[in-house]
Amino acid sequence: MTGIVSLLSNIRTIPHCSIGLPNGDCTLAIQCGDVRLTSLLLLTNVLYVSSLTCNLISISQILRSNNCMAVFNNSNCFLQDLQTRRTIGQGVGHEGVYVLCQSVSVNVTHGSSSFNLWH
Repeated sequence: MTGIVSLLSNIRTIPHCSIGLPNGDCTLAIQCGDVRLTSLLLLTNVLYVSSLTCNLISISQILRSNNCMAVFNNSNCFLQDLQTRRTIGQGVGHEGVYVLCQSVSVNVTHGSSSFNLWH
């Protein structure tokens, strides 16, 4: 889900979908689209929720959209291609959520990653 419509491509109108927010309020999603998270990760059918102030990824949706698996430890989440086992995405634990890194360095001992705004 995202509150930033400009992140979406292939935007489609959907039947109104009620979304429960963490504070107990409900809001509606009326559009969805696709989001290119990184050069290797595409997320399809992302709901547009105008009142959302952060971006949220469904793990099951990202796994289905990219034919990959997720491996979690106490500080990281790695997304790996099911065929090659190549790391195609990484999230770093931060205040109870995993923040998706913009780029992934594979087989590198030192590197830096910039963070995407997806939780």
